[in-house]
Amino acid sequence: VMVTPLTPDRASGAVVMHVDVTERRLAEESLRASEERLRLAVEATGMGTFDWDVASNRIHWDARGREVFGLAPGDETHLDAAVSRLHPDDRGPTADRVRAALDPTGDGMFRAEYRVLGSGRSAPRWVAARGQVWFEGSGPRRRPVRFVGAVLDVTERREAEAALRDKEAKLAEALRLARMGYWSRDAATGTLEWSEELYGIFGTTPAAFELTFEAFLGLIHPDDRGWVRTRIAEAEAAAASFEHTYRVATPGGVRVVHEVGHVFADGGGRPYRVAGTAQDVTDRVRVEQELLLRDRAIRAVTQGIVITDASQPDNPVIFASPGFERLTGYSAAEMVGRNCRDLQGPDTDRGSVARVRDALAAHEPCTV
Repeated sequence: VMVTPLTPDRASGAVVMHVDVTERRLAEESLRASEERLRLAVEATGMGTFDWDVASNRIHWDARGREVFGLAPGDETHLDAAVSRLHPDDRGPTADRVRAALDPTGDGMFRAEYRVLGSGRSAPRWVAARGQVWFEGSGPRRRPVRFVGAVLDVTERREAEAALRDKEAKLAEALRLARMGYWSRDAATGTLEWSEELYGIFGTTPAAFELTFEAFLGLIHPDDRGWVRTRIAEAEAAAASFEHTYRVATPGGVRVVHEVGHVFADGGGRPYRVAGTAQDVTDRVRVEQELLLRDRAIRAVTQGIVITDASQPDNPVIFASPGFERLTGYSAAEMVGRNCRDLQGPDTDRGSVARVRDALAAHEPCTV
């Protein structure tokens, strides 16, 4: 309500004006509510805010912003003072981003992550900053006048990311040494995800291989392809785990792969993902085959062969061949775990026994 007297010396009357200020009051209340919501949001996220007057080069920080930057109440708040708080390696790149945001031909957006020096011996803290530059004028007269933004301490996130990268690097190295890779497949689309090691195991490259289930089956040896497809299909139908060994035809020759997988299903039992590992076991299989052949040869000879383990107490027998059983009358079951002295009789030549004992101590062959 506005009241104006009709005469300056004597109130013979007045003009009374009534102005509807409902919209203004509502706007003010809405602004206050918005500011309160913003304040609560800033407090909840731990963000600090800054407002830089470009002309005067003065930065207004809120309490949290000062805390993030390690600024005491009496510290200077101009741009150079803020930059001096950054890690030396981050000052140049951050200053470049500030200059880019202040460029009148740009959009004024600012995004950066940098380290802020700690006080005393404390470690630097990682800070994420976002801001917007406001300009006035247009064309050649356009110039920056205000730079408003927020800062957030992201040290824990950065440390977690670094720890994760370290674990991933160690896992990748372990998989490389084990000649093992991991894979995942979308059960609906058949699209695959492969780790880098698998390309070497299967003798292909990312450029040459299409990440699909059918392309994977095409890498398997033709004689194994059918039953591998069947076993995986059976595992998917049962939402179960599976494990098998098959051959892969690579440009460098046939390789043997041991695969372990698991089918992940939803609450209705419908598979949605299949994942697992594949390991190149070619060398292991070759050694196992060689050992099997040697074992067969040892069992086939007529001479008696006994093997002991000198690393165990009393050097016990760990293997006795069928030829040994025929020559001595002792079964392998009777001899395993016993010492060869149990075979000595009263006529055993003590000199021969001594020569055998000395040869064993010297790790040398001996014939008696």
